[in-house]
Amino acid sequence: MKKKLTTSLIIGTGLFVFVTGCRNVTPIQRQYHAHRFMALSPDPIKESFEEKVFESREAAAGGKGSSAGGGCGCN
Repeated sequence: MKKKLTTSLIIGTGLFVFVTGCRNVTPIQRQYHAHRFMALSPDPIKESFEEKVFESREAAAGGKGSSAGGGCGCN
């Protein structure tokens, strides 16, 4: 009896979490999800500069879709 109750409770909790976690987002609400702090890289210019410095220090290019070049850091 206890095992059946525990199993039902776990399934019920999982179903509750799954159903309440899904929600439609209207186009007006999407503006709140498009902030810079929601991005993987909040500052793409800074990331681009740091990637360029890293490539010039390591004397290697690539890995993130950049073209191969010299180790001087110039394009």
